[in-house]
Amino acid sequence: MDSKLATVALLLCLVASNILLVAEKNQPETPRKAQDNTATFRGSLARTGYFPCGLGKWQAGEERKTVVYIVADYKYLYALDAETGKELWKVETGCESGSPYVIDGALYIGSGIRSRSAETHLYALNARTGKEIWKAKSGGQFTESLVVAGGVVYAGSMDHYLYAIDAKSGKELWKARSVEAPFSPPTVYDGAVYVGSQALDAKTGKKFWGVAAERLVISGSPTVVDGVAYVGPVDGYLQALDAKSGKEIWKVKLEERITSSLAFTRGVVYTSPNGKYLYAFEARTGKNLWKVKVGVDEQKHPGYYFYFANHSCPVIVDGVVYYGANDRRIYALDARTGKEKWKTQVRGVILGSSPALANGVLYVGDSDGYLYALNAKTGKMRWEVKTEAQISSSPSVASGCDIGT
Repeated sequence: MDSKLATVALLLCLVASNILLVAEKNQPETPRKAQDNTATFRGSLARTGYFPCGLGKWQAGEERKTVVYIVADYKYLYALDAETGKELWKVETGCESGSPYVIDGALYIGSGIRSRSAETHLYALNARTGKEIWKAKSGGQFTESLVVAGGVVYAGSMDHYLYAIDAKSGKELWKARSVEAPFSPPTVYDGAVYVGSQALDAKTGKKFWGVAAERLVISGSPTVVDGVAYVGPVDGYLQALDAKSGKEIWKVKLEERITSSLAFTRGVVYTSPNGKYLYAFEARTGKNLWKVKVGVDEQKHPGYYFYFANHSCPVIVDGVVYYGANDRRIYALDARTGKEKWKTQVRGVILGSSPALANGVLYVGDSDGYLYALNAKTGKMRWEVKTEAQISSSPSVASGCDIGT
């Protein structure tokens, strides 16, 4: 009898173990937001471009609409129905390439350093209607680089200050001097704000540490995962730093300068320096796992360096890397090997619009002013919408309580 019970118990344990393994395998590989009250560049601290819309965010009786927000250079901020591409509203901000940030019913965006207006502002808009809630000024021009965390908007300015602004009222809380103008969105992690090459106290702006580089400009937003900050100064190095101290863990020299944010998933860091190649590096050691040629080589197009230099960041979801290239194609690659799964031709060049993925749909804009929605599994076009100007910004996707009532 005892032997039979022991056998049954063993079988039950094996079944339970298999259930746990299956559940773990089916968990999303992409980290969600760092915290519930955070809106950050590319949807998470891992910069994967994945927006988990519609998951436990709907209020009773609320219309279940998902919205894509995109900026057409120097023209309008658009809110489009994610299913159909139908325009819901548009607002003129003068912004060139900043990505909208949506949380708790508000949308935040800076008007940018190349705004055609004499003055630039940081705007808070009603995410459902586009109506202005407040606007704030700095001592220079806002650089379109911001993050919203814990009820605070952290935004960079050309006056070389990072501003902390109350998200509800637009009141300035503090400002801190930055070595370089903060062109890329800051990162908030574990009580610190990472901006460019330094880490600041999120509550006070006090400097924790800073890192010197040969050419001290961080082109992409810092990617912070499990206590490690991955950064790409334009001196051509990919670096892994201890997020607490700034101490270097490893550094890898690349053939090209890094002009976009890095993306992280399952122990691998992905980047596309200058839009020429797509790389995968082991996050623990910096070892190169694979390298794939994508896009157009600017050396073959003299005089078009800035046109062909791509600042787009890859999307990584469910073992697939999605990338918008400057050869007028959207690529889907196997995240483990770099092998091509599909590619889709679009009308214009992808310059800086990093794709966003939500509900199985990939959204990306191009130089001809089109926003595209593609089936993420097949690359088949679902819809396309023509805006009034070139799109250099990255789309943001939101739904439910983030949009508000």
